[in-house]
Amino acid sequence: MGKLKNEFSWSNSRNSVFRECRRKYYYSYYGHWGGWEFDAPDEVRQIYILGKLKNRFMWAGGVVHEVIKNVLEETKSGRVPLMNRLINLTREEMRHGFESSKNKMYWQDPKSCALFEHEYDAEVKDEKWKDLWKHVETCIQNFYSSDIFDMVKNIDFSLWLPIEEFQAFLFEDTKINVKLDFAYRDRNGSIIIIDWKTGKSERAGSDIQLGCYTLFAIDHWNVDSEKVKTIEYNLYHKRGITNKLDAGEIEEIKGYMGKSIREMKSLLADPVQNIASQDNFAKTLNREICSSCNFKRICLSEV
Repeated sequence: MGKLKNEFSWSNSRNSVFRECRRKYYYSYYGHWGGWEFDAPDEVRQIYILGKLKNRFMWAGGVVHEVIKNVLEETKSGRVPLMNRLINLTREEMRHGFESSKNKMYWQDPKSCALFEHEYDAEVKDEKWKDLWKHVETCIQNFYSSDIFDMVKNIDFSLWLPIEEFQAFLFEDTKINVKLDFAYRDRNGSIIIIDWKTGKSERAGSDIQLGCYTLFAIDHWNVDSEKVKTIEYNLYHKRGITNKLDAGEIEEIKGYMGKSIREMKSLLADPVQNIASQDNFAKTLNREICSSCNFKRICLSEV
């Protein structure tokens, strides 16, 4: 098997990193490449591992998303998992992940839990970790008791739309990556996309993200934009926000995406082959951003 090729693609999260810090963007999408190989150079391996780090809030959100994904898969198979049993299993998995990360096992096994707080020896009181677990538990409990889960369970399973791990569509010859949590087609033929939120903030998600979901639905399920609706459901607060973008808003989002893609490619040494040179990607001058960056060990040590 030949070596994997680093193909250019775009996503809302990639755009966010690009806006935050060009050097972080380079590390995240170019500097890490090949770091999984057994003979990778030390610096490339280090960038690859550091790129796997998540802060504790991202970790908690990812755990909740994975739990809900599994619950929905089991539900479609005809058996809804018992909530208390699932909570106990999740607690044990998080304990195991915490201990593994605390011992920095991710340097030997990059697929294991890797927490920013452990890598950089951040002072986090035990109470804060307990609060984190309580937050996860609350989100799972709220999901089980929510009206939206009752609704989803009562939809004919034939109307559930298949959600794959990696989904994408083409825009101006560029692959656009999206990650949907759940979607179904209602009796009127409309597409409803549900996006689970786990944070304590009730702030709505970005129009760019919602626009990507809508454009994916138009491309993948062959519907008009007026037939696509998104629901951002906050599992902590047990409340949902319904969104529907009109044609004008979608055109604005497409314009933004095109501009972002052109800006990213303009910094490449070879845009056709997607080859980047670190020197073209400047570091941010905002040290507050640096303080929470996965790559600060290697980046701030550079002279």
